[in-house]
Amino acid sequence: MSSFCFFSMIMKIRSFLADVKRKELFMLAIFICSHSDFSTGLKKSAEMIAGPLDFVETFSLWEGESLESLAAQIREKYDFYHSQQIPVVCLCDLENATPYNACIWALSDTHCRIFAGANLPLVLELALGRDMAENLDEFLDQCLRSAQGALNAIGVQDFLTAND
Repeated sequence: MSSFCFFSMIMKIRSFLADVKRKELFMLAIFICSHSDFSTGLKKSAEMIAGPLDFVETFSLWEGESLESLAAQIREKYDFYHSQQIPVVCLCDLENATPYNACIWALSDTHCRIFAGANLPLVLELALGRDMAENLDEFLDQCLRSAQGALNAIGVQDFLTAND
């Protein structure tokens, strides 16, 4: 093997290891918590667009289920990610509703951020941008601004007229 090929191979391995290390440093687990199967549908919709999403967990509150039961599920998954030193962000369907309160209750001793008003643009922004994030708080703030900016309303006729 020539020294050039060997050097090239070493550089590729170093680059690969740097990428692996970077992903470990900036990985983020995303918890989607909702009433019924909204959380599962949101994840499936994101995967339809972006492909399989690792470190995305869904939690669904079903009729008759208690806040404590949902909170226990959330805490169990949080403890797993925390033991791996992977930060967690929670997305909930509604502020002050039971899934939101379960997140607050389960994670009251942590530094997790909880977003209310989960939507597809937010899931995609978090899932697709997390590998490139250099500062977690700045990244989460940027994701919130992007998700808020994704909301829009337009009349059908206005749209058709504007696109003629």
